[in-house]
Amino acid sequence: MKYIMENWRKFAEEGAENPRQFSSFVVFINPEEKILILKRQNNSGMRFPGLWSFTGGGAEEGEEPEDTVRREALEETGMTANGMEHVHTKNDEGGDVHFFKCLDFDGEVQKDKVLDEHDDFRWINPNDLDQYHTAPEVEQVVRKAFGTNVVL
Repeated sequence: MKYIMENWRKFAEEGAENPRQFSSFVVFINPEEKILILKRQNNSGMRFPGLWSFTGGGAEEGEEPEDTVRREALEETGMTANGMEHVHTKNDEGGDVHFFKCLDFDGEVQKDKVLDEHDDFRWINPNDLDQYHTAPEVEQVVRKAFGTNVVL
């Protein structure tokens, strides 16, 4: 997976088939209604380097969007996403990007898992989202996850 993320431009430039058919991300919302955001590593091979986003990533062969986000959540945070609700899908560079919200999860964020692929993580109040330099769609997805189009 890391190879694909680091070499996505190569796949596009050489006309090779992009092995990622879609990506899935999850907005974890804890009982205090705080959301989990992760700071993407600041390296040139990663999309949106250094920006804050959600847990998630590209699909592996044979996965459905929900399978992908459950696997990525476990790999990146150590948390198990139980009940999820689809909140948004967009088309990005020829592949769909699915966003879910999750209120029902087991476990706590494991810092060592986060730091394998990210630089930091935070549970934040959605009203504080404007204090973070976020990847595209983050604010829109948070609004949809909370069922509002009002500025948070």
